[in-house]
Amino acid sequence: MPGPVDLRAPEGVQGFWDIVERFFTYTERTNDERLLDELEGIRRGSHGSFQTACLTLGIGIESIAKILLKGEARPGVNSKAVRELKAYIDKWPGDPLLKKRVSGLLSLLSEVNATALMYAWAARTETRRQLVESWKKLRNPKAHGKSVNEEQAGYDLYYSALELLYRVVASVIGYDAPILATSRRGWIDSDPGKENGD
Repeated sequence: MPGPVDLRAPEGVQGFWDIVERFFTYTERTNDERLLDELEGIRRGSHGSFQTACLTLGIGIESIAKILLKGEARPGVNSKAVRELKAYIDKWPGDPLLKKRVSGLLSLLSEVNATALMYAWAARTETRRQLVESWKKLRNPKAHGKSVNEEQAGYDLYYSALELLYRVVASVIGYDAPILATSRRGWIDSDPGKENGD
């Protein structure tokens, strides 16, 4: 799993230490260790099989979006209407298991999902929408127990999602220098002195 900056570039080492400083300043200021936990899970997953790496990255990005981007978008469903419907369901004398499942679905409707958060963030920061699309293509099959193609197309999705992760975290911690463009084929062999996709 490559880091967020190209250490071969002239400004790479300075960029790396800038990210580290900003990251720990952010986590100290927010006093929220969930981001550290999610990133550690993604890092550990990257040491397993390709399928495990895809699963932990896809689901980890979803969790991180809900932690870092919660103010980016509003729910698409009227929360007052959801509360009223939940109250009606709670009073309904029918099957308790069905009531519980419907109540859970209603709770999901009143939340902003990670995809909406990502699209809103990408539009605000002018990040390429394709990164979000690639993450969705990686996350959706893995979240439902399916495999990601272990050919070039699968690796393209993985490294695009990785770049998305780095860009989300960088934007939240205030790092605005170049991020390694792992979504572009050939990034590992590219000339570090050239523009890297920012």
